[in-house]
Amino acid sequence: GCELVGGTGIHSAETALKFIAAGAQTVQLCSALNAGGWSVLGKIRDEMSALLDSLGYASVDAFRGSLSRRAYPQNEQYERLQYIKAIDPR
Repeated sequence: GCELVGGTGIHSAETALKFIAAGAQTVQLCSALNAGGWSVLGKIRDEMSALLDSLGYASVDAFRGSLSRRAYPQNEQYERLQYIKAIDPR
């Protein structure tokens, strides 16, 4: 298989976790490092940990892929939901 890597526009824990929820094995923080220096790594790590705790996940591995099609037994419903979200982003 092929592994997913989040590599564009990741400047926050929220964005990093979106890529991970989609199944990314890793995220790249090049722009964030350029803008914020090395301290941004610890900041994003701590924020990711807090967000995962608030969502009830014990680890990044438990969270990974939570928004992938494989996480939904009714794939047709999942696809329809994504379509609705795309045309009506309330």
